[in-house]
Amino acid sequence: MEDEVDRLVAAWRRERPDLDVEPLEVLSRVSRLARHLDRARRLAFTEHGLESWEFDVLTALRRAGHPRTSSPPGSSSRRRSSPRAR
Repeated sequence: MEDEVDRLVAAWRRERPDLDVEPLEVLSRVSRLARHLDRARRLAFTEHGLESWEFDVLTALRRAGHPRTSSPPGSSSRRRSSPRAR
């Protein structure tokens, strides 16, 4: 079954047979798939009233386990001390 990418690659091969267009075949399909998945993800978030950052926060909390507490990135349990006054 021929698709739009096949036609695009065939046109390049016809016009510039000296070029290696194999990467174009792969990258064109991957980028088209990424756009399709992004649209589907945005639609699913919209249906549930979520922004992508909100989903990221919710999944981070879920991965943190019970009781759903986690330290902010870059923080530590050690006290940070300031330089001594002279």
